Amino acid sequence: MKLAVEEINNSTELLPNHTLGYKIFDSCAYPLTGQRAALAVMNGPNEADGPMCSGASPMLAIIGESGSAQSIVVSRILQHFRIPM
Repeated sequence: MKLAVEEINNSTELLPNHTLGYKIFDSCAYPLTGQRAALAVMNGPNEADGPMCSGASPMLAIIGESGSAQSIVVSRILQHFRIPM
């Protein structure tokens, strides 16, 4: 995924005047770790400063987990904010 994002950002023909970003979190296939990562990303760029979702993030989507149990936990959080997964 990192390579694809870098290729898109370095191309003058693909998505001109736009820059994609990403954050990678590894849940180790544990649903609560995935939940914590989803909340951290939604809290904005300074997610380490506080445990609550107090800010806005420019996030447009989240790429799902490796299994159904983990994905269900994260999708239930995201659905309230209308963020696709």
